[in-house]
Order: sequence, then structure tokens, then C-alpha cells
Amino acid sequence: ILDRLLRRGATAFVNFSEDSLLETIHILTHILRQRIPEDVSIVSLENIPIFQYLSPPHTVIRQPSEELAAAAADLIVDLCSQRGKKGQVAKIHDIKFPSSLIERDSVADRGESDESPLNAR
Repeated sequence: ILDRLLRRGATAFVNFSEDSLLETIHILTHILRQRIPEDVSIVSLENIPIFQYLSPPHTVIRQPSEELAAAAADLIVDLCSQRGKKGQVAKIHDIKFPSSLIERDSVADRGESDESPLNAR
């Protein structure tokens, strides 16, 4: 899949777990011979301390894990308490949490280019 995405012009990948990050790094660098960040940028949605020691150190999006887990648990308890009540419909919740970008060396500034697929309209 990664090679197909690269052929289609992908210049960056966002990983949702530490396992997928390590696998993505391995495939990109050892199999597809891509250089991070020169050829492709990598960002992770998990802020594992070891990521700062990878080569290059990896950019991450810090999310408030404890607050996310507490909110999820509260929602589950609420849903369970509503269960079995006739005519009761589960409410949709829109909960926002602050996040922050921890910039390290796994992302290159590619700038705006006329050749970018995003600019082709």
C-alpha cells in the first residue's frame, strides 16, 4: 500500500499507533529506500517517549490520553444507564480536547508547489 501511495504522490504519512509507525518506518526506509524526511514525512498520533530518540526524532501530535479515556468511560456508563429505557435514543456527543504538535525532525517543509496534486484543480 505504501508504495502505491508514494507513486500517487504522497509525501507524508500519519500513523495512529506505535506499531504502525515502526512498521511504516521499516517499510519506507528498508524496503522502499525512502529517506525520512527528505523523501517522505512521518507524524504519529502517539507521543511515546522513545520517538524522540529515533533517527530522525519523530514529530508527534500530543493528545490528552487520560482525559480521552475518562470521557469515553463516562459515555459508556451513560449509555449503559439509558439501555432498556423505551423510546430512549442515544445522544450524539461532540467532545473536543486540546492537542499539540511536537515538531521534531521527521517532517520536511515541502512548501507550496504548482506540481502538487492538491493544487491541480
